Amino acid sequence: AQRERDGRDIEPQERLDPYAYWTKNQDSLKKELADLNAIKEPAKLAERIRKLHRDGVQGKPTKEVQLLVLHEALPLAGRVGESFAIELLQVVPAALALGPATNAPEPADLPRKQGELLERALQVAGNYDRGDQVKKLVDEFSELLHSKAEEPRFKLINIVAGQCLRSLKKLGLRDEMDRFLARLRTEVLRGATTAELKKKYASKPEMW
Repeated sequence: AQRERDGRDIEPQERLDPYAYWTKNQDSLKKELADLNAIKEPAKLAERIRKLHRDGVQGKPTKEVQLLVLHEALPLAGRVGESFAIELLQVVPAALALGPATNAPEPADLPRKQGELLERALQVAGNYDRGDQVKKLVDEFSELLHSKAEEPRFKLINIVAGQCLRSLKKLGLRDEMDRFLARLRTEVLRGATTAELKKKYASKPEMW
């Protein structure tokens, strides 16, 4: 069997939250997530992440908790090992399916969280040379883009597209890169021209 690798030896993934001390006492979920970084024992960390993802937090929608748990847990997965990292990657698609209730507006920060989750998942999959997972995540990204209105769609592209290309390039998946770029162009333009979009978003350069 292939020996499991420590993700930290491949590429730094852990991102410390400088505000964790202040935020963890304001919200039960934030406290649980902030406390994960302090757990150094691999088995205990894996157990805590699995429990949070499975059981959620009282008073919070399960889907929202699952998305946020994966968002914070993926950068820590290297402490446990490759099998656990892949285990988390396999439940990312379900977490990305989070959406607002019927007729409710999409939460303003949802595209950013979804984008960051995808970005982190792609980095982990690339670090472990898991081309199968990278291809699945790129497809999930394309499907997610297709479901979004224009501004959330552009936010997602700005967050995730670069990491998609880096991961595909690292693994030598050139055909997948070409296919992804073609789909990305379709999702960006959607019948408009580049000039029309530049004019439309001239006052919002961060969108373009």
